[in-house]
Amino acid sequence: MAQIEIVLNIRDFRGVIYEQLLKEFDNKIFPYDINNYALNFKSALNKEIKTLPLDRNSNIEATEINLSFSSSIDAKIDEKYNMILYYEDPWNHNTEESMISDPLCSFIDDPFDKYDQYDLLDDDFECQLDLFCMRMTHAIILTMPWIDINTAHFTIYLNHKEFKNKSYITYPIHEEAYEQWPSLFKTNLNIIQTWNWLNLNYIHDTDNSNCPAASILSYLLNREYHEIMLYSVIGLEVLYGDKKDNRGVSFKLQNRIHSVFPDISPKQIKDIYKNRSVFTHGDFRITSHDLYWDSLNGNFKYITEAIQAFAIFLESIRMLIANNSVKMVFHEKTQVDFKFE
Repeated sequence: MAQIEIVLNIRDFRGVIYEQLLKEFDNKIFPYDINNYALNFKSALNKEIKTLPLDRNSNIEATEINLSFSSSIDAKIDEKYNMILYYEDPWNHNTEESMISDPLCSFIDDPFDKYDQYDLLDDDFECQLDLFCMRMTHAIILTMPWIDINTAHFTIYLNHKEFKNKSYITYPIHEEAYEQWPSLFKTNLNIIQTWNWLNLNYIHDTDNSNCPAASILSYLLNREYHEIMLYSVIGLEVLYGDKKDNRGVSFKLQNRIHSVFPDISPKQIKDIYKNRSVFTHGDFRITSHDLYWDSLNGNFKYITEAIQAFAIFLESIRMLIANNSVKMVFHEKTQVDFKFE
């Protein structure tokens, strides 16, 4: 039996994140499926006050939080190379047996090579754990968009030995969107509700996702302002721009988004779409510098629209989760009506 532990490390400089996470995660169970092998990850939190160096002359006190998810799997691990050799599949037929019976493996003398020396199972297992980390990152952001989990750095351990580590956010745009447009975020979610929705609808699965728009969140958390605007509008087009309707995309977005978010005027939506078009159609003057520095220097003028577009997109996905739905269907007569499906 192999032990799996997935640890999300967070540095909290405000001293409020731990209590918020404790409310959502303390001893909760998160079911997860790896190739039809059902795992139940139990969550736990611990924190430690640390003084972190800012530079040579100053330090800052921060709370370091480890949010961990632990489970076990009936698997064989090569302790030397720290890799999964095999685990029991749903038909109780393990990789060891299938590899030994394979004539292509008959020339192999090393016993370890008889398992899965070609790393196929190991690579697939690693991808599944990577997907777990990404879904958990998105579950936290969708449930608590006001929380700053910064880089969302995960470390995966197999039998207490580090297997992999990776960061899943390069820019916490969700917190900035919440701070600038708090009135938009009216949906109440809990972490289990969000987690189940992400898993049951195969979010992030390119072949089977029931809500492809939600996968766009992966791009939005790792981009600069100009890309955030582009991907956010793409997400809004998927959610609000019914292809069966031949009217212009901008017109549909203005009316439909305003019907869902009455505080957002059609003109604001028109401006968002117009500014997106200025950039995508080549009317924006692109300098030879990185666009991040253009943003800092004020040369990229659409930051407000980018953050607003993201806020609308994020809250729209949250509304789908709250209604256990994957899309909104609009019926337009003299006024716009919608329902969740």
